[in-house]
This record gives sequence, C-alpha cells and structure tokens, in this order.
Amino acid sequence: MATSASAQRGDEGAAAFVRGVYAAYSDEDVSPPDLGDRAVWSPRMATLIRRDRELATDDLPYLDADPICDCQDWENLRVLSVVVSLDTARMRWIATVRFVNSGETKTARLLLWGDPIRGWTIDDVLNPGYPSLADQLTESIQRVEAGGSAHE
Repeated sequence: MATSASAQRGDEGAAAFVRGVYAAYSDEDVSPPDLGDRAVWSPRMATLIRRDRELATDDLPYLDADPICDCQDWENLRVLSVVVSLDTARMRWIATVRFVNSGETKTARLLLWGDPIRGWTIDDVLNPGYPSLADQLTESIQRVEAGGSAHE
C-alpha cells in the first residue's frame, strides 16, 4: 500500500505529465504527440497503435482520430482541470481531464502507467460513453487478422 507521501508524489507527477501532454494542443509552436510517440504511450498501447497502423493497408486504421482530445482537429484547446486519483480496483492512477476544444467541453479519462521515479505514460483511454481504447484496438486487430475490417 502506498504511503500518503508516495501517493501524493504519484498524484502530482502524474498530473504534471498529463498537463504537459495537453499543453502541446494549446501551444501553436508545439505539435501534439504523434500516435506512435513512446514518450506518451505505454509499451502496451504503443504496440497496439503500431499494429493497428500496420494492418491498415487498404483501409483506414481503427484509430483514425486523436484519442487524447477525442477529436479529428483541435482549435483553442484549453484544459479546465486535471484530477488524478488512485483506482483501487485496478491499483492504477487515472487522470480525469476536463477541457474545451473548439467551444465544446469534453472529459477524458486516461489510465496511467508508470511511477514517480521512471515517469508516466498513457496505458488506456477510458472516455465516457466509449469502451476502453485498448479493448477496441485489440478487437479491431483481431478482426483484421481474421480477414475482416478494422471497423465493424
């Protein structure tokens, strides 16, 4: 069990990581992270994203939008809040991010992987109203490898 001091360090470091990811969407001089960016995605998610792209030879990949902003395009993206909490069922940190993009308020839930020493990455996107992004990618990859389409 984490001590309150180590939990606080995890909370603060994870929140700083998430703010840094979203800052790239609001800074015109910085590009948002590429979907293949290993500094943003956990090894598991980076593998799923890479495989999704590899299989998209005659079709769009399953992941044809940016899951971090839940959008195709972003304009004047502004973070309203970042709340990081320990999900005791998963024993993982989850960041809940409220932001405005193109005038629309959205909420993203990011399952984080890492720790205060080695740093943080995004291990899944759990946006409200959608299944887990990792689960969606896994199912899509399995469909394509079985001869089907990435999109149901």
